[in-house]
Amino acid sequence: MLLNNAGMGPAGPFLERPLEPNQVAVDLNITALMTLSHALGRTMAARGRGGIINVASTAAFQPMPYQAGYGATKAFVLSFTEALAEELRGTGVHVMAAHPGGTDTSFFEGTTHTMDPRRVDAPGDVARRTLDDFARRRSASYPGRRLNQVGSWAARFLPRTTTTRLTAWVNRTVGMDTVRAE
Repeated sequence: MLLNNAGMGPAGPFLERPLEPNQVAVDLNITALMTLSHALGRTMAARGRGGIINVASTAAFQPMPYQAGYGATKAFVLSFTEALAEELRGTGVHVMAAHPGGTDTSFFEGTTHTMDPRRVDAPGDVARRTLDDFARRRSASYPGRRLNQVGSWAARFLPRTTTTRLTAWVNRTVGMDTVRAE
């Protein structure tokens, strides 16, 4: 089994922050995930069994003002994972996308942003729910609060402009629209 869980997400106004963290996020969130999926997926397909879990995010479902690069990389992970799952259907290799929301990890370590501990899920709970969903052969896992899954549905039905503006409002509310000294 391959669990592509590494990820990073620069936060803040895109043009007011250095470009490099966004480029590093693309390398980690997209290039490394795709490279590992290709290398290990080929071996699994040839063997006729295996599994790949790619950790996307609830951020995959809408544009993310003040997290523009991160949201875009997770949208890639979602699209890539769904396509790969279909290509490998019937081969014995199960592919699933996981969409956790905020999780109590060191995700924002080294940045000026923090997460409200009342709004994040415990890492052990997220891991357990993700693996349970994989064992049930689901194509997608929403291992956090039910609100995370509902939010991803809302983004599919609202106009994209509305979704983008709502997401911008949420991110401004938590202070991601400002650049603070690190």
